[in-house]
Amino acid sequence: MRLGRFLLYDTGGSAIWAGSFLILGYIFSGQIEHIAERAASLGSGLLVLIIALMGGYILYKYIGRRRFLHELRISRITVEELKEKMDQGEPVMVVDLRHPLDFDADPETIPGAFRIDAKELEQHNDRLPHDREVILYCTCPNEATSARLALLLRRQGIQHIRPLEGGLDAWRQQGYPVASGSHG
Repeated sequence: MRLGRFLLYDTGGSAIWAGSFLILGYIFSGQIEHIAERAASLGSGLLVLIIALMGGYILYKYIGRRRFLHELRISRITVEELKEKMDQGEPVMVVDLRHPLDFDADPETIPGAFRIDAKELEQHNDRLPHDREVILYCTCPNEATSARLALLLRRQGIQHIRPLEGGLDAWRQQGYPVASGSHG
């Protein structure tokens, strides 16, 4: 787009935006005074009501967050537990949820891991088995992607699914073997 045309559209859009708010302000200027008078007649009761509603909302969000964090804490599996299951030959499916760009930058995986992007797995969870435990991992801080996806998939009916605590970084810190990955 040429500069002249851009400036024309930008100026026109700005004039429409500012003009519409000026016109609405002029039309409803009497209503604003009426609302201010009504609020003044209610006095401090309105202020207390607004503060109580805000406090209730904050409490609701806090309780929801605590419940979410509690559910995450219960459902995680440690790298030691996963290694033990793998060494004992238990049928577990390990899923690497890293984005393809992250994977290209660091192509190592936990041995035997199936690679799929988190967004793709959200849409196609039929790739996961229902007859064995599924372990999800990523490299996000606090396992954000794997934990969120595990909770989502659990709500969709996949019961034996858990995020790996510490993800790939914790696996490496324990000195456990890694494999050169391939695109999954």
